[in-house]
Parts: sequence; C-alpha cells; structure tokens
Amino acid sequence: PSALPLPTPPQPVLTPRQAFFSPRRAVPLSAAIGQPSAELICPYPPGIPLLLPGEPITEDAIAYLQQVQALGGIITGNADPTLQHLTIVEGG
Repeated sequence: PSALPLPTPPQPVLTPRQAFFSPRRAVPLSAAIGQPSAELICPYPPGIPLLLPGEPITEDAIAYLQQVQALGGIITGNADPTLQHLTIVEGG
C-alpha cells in the first residue's frame, strides 16, 4: 500500500477545534463525500493522516482508504473499523 499515490489534501472548511466541538454523525461513505470530516483518519502504511477534522471528505480520499484496506493495510482513527461509515460534522 505504501506505493499508492496520496490524494491531494483539500482546504479545510472548519478548524480542527470547530470540528471537534460540533455535532457529528456517522454516514455511509457515499453520503460523506463533500462533508467535513469529524475524525482524524490515518492509513498504515504510510502512517500519515489522510483526513483531518474540518477537511472535506473527497472521493479520492475514500478510494485511497479502500485501496489501503483491500491491500491489507490498517486504518486508524475512524469510529467504524469496517470503513462502511465515516463520521462527519453536522451542518458543516
């Protein structure tokens, strides 16, 4: 998985603090696209956070996480270890 090219990081729409203290909810992956992440999600390898609280969740980020998982990598920081849902900031 470390040979996978990392997606381009998006511009945050909220600060990590705003995202942390905002209401949140888990949604299916398809509903998470374009929504601000409420989680810090880090795939291993490479061990670099891919989604930070307050950053919009992109299709590229979801595809990358799915590829890492399919290749046997570990995804940390997400409330759903099966990667069927991501936690977003409500009203973000």
